[in-house]
Amino acid sequence: MEEKRILLQKQIKHYLCWNEKTTYMLEKINIVNQALDAALPLQNPIKIHEAMRYSLLSGGKRICPIVCLAACQLVGGDESTAMPSACALEMIHAMSLMHDDLPCMDNDDLRRSRPSNHVVFGENVTVLAGYALLARAFEHIADSTRGVSPEKIVRVIGELARLIGPEGVVAGQVADLRCGGQGRRLDIGLEQLEYIHLHKTAASVEASAVAGAVLGGACEEEIERLRKYSRCAGLMFQVVDDILDVTKSSEELGKTSGKDLVADKVTYPKLIGIDKSKKYAQKLNREAQNHVVGHGEAMLLSTTVSVSMARSCLPAHVLIFENGHCSAKTQTQTAHFRYRALQRPSRELQAIRDMEIGIISFIQLQHL
Repeated sequence: MEEKRILLQKQIKHYLCWNEKTTYMLEKINIVNQALDAALPLQNPIKIHEAMRYSLLSGGKRICPIVCLAACQLVGGDESTAMPSACALEMIHAMSLMHDDLPCMDNDDLRRSRPSNHVVFGENVTVLAGYALLARAFEHIADSTRGVSPEKIVRVIGELARLIGPEGVVAGQVADLRCGGQGRRLDIGLEQLEYIHLHKTAASVEASAVAGAVLGGACEEEIERLRKYSRCAGLMFQVVDDILDVTKSSEELGKTSGKDLVADKVTYPKLIGIDKSKKYAQKLNREAQNHVVGHGEAMLLSTTVSVSMARSCLPAHVLIFENGHCSAKTQTQTAHFRYRALQRPSRELQAIRDMEIGIISFIQLQHL
């Protein structure tokens, strides 16, 4: 009886901790969405701006912007200093999703629970809108960043350029296309698969953390710790995404499920199985945390707070692996959270749907 009482206390504590993180995420998502709306107003030419805004403002967890803001605050910077870069990161991310969904790439007609950009606006407009978002991203950093030296702004622009360049996302996408089906598949092992994701998802999270740290005034040691942390966290996110593709429905994911299987693409579950993929994600989670602990009390304290901010969407994915043993109380809390979500503005609903599964799951991460 005493053991059950202690376990229940731990579960309540973990739930409250998760709820605090969720509140933070929702607040930041709302702030980022407002900044994105202001950064890209609807103007002439109307059609191209409609296409740009369609994907940029379509919801999502806003992982990269929030990681950027959290990293800036972690090292003592002001959030407003990093906001233009946070918006730019989301513009780049939106561009990459628009182009990834094209028939010549991943050929996906669904993104964030609604038709992909090219389905609505046509392939030609989608390509041009992606280019325009990319240009606007760098313009926004250069024109809107305040309170830091030009040298830091240039460094951030360089980090983002490397992110999307021939040694970053482009390199990962080229390798990814070679892993696809339809006669294109080569013999791909774990090393090649990790190369793809380190140059795509992990690179995006890494650039976000580094940009925020630079703008916040971090020293080189702090920047490198956050770089290593975010690289592990980003790779973990992709491993989990591969698992979700074969274990969740399109409705739950907000995008087409099972598409990797249909396309005969190489994924972690395909190479090593679902169970080993889960263990690998948990290993990456531990490695990520190890990069940002044990460096002094002040640093550790602020890291504990900001890393939970940056990680909050990641455990929501990781923890669903263990959701078979959820107590009735936890499910009641989740239902209550879902009810409260209905009272929020519609712009936040997608973000809430993205994260609500984590309320059940968060408790179980503590016992892995």
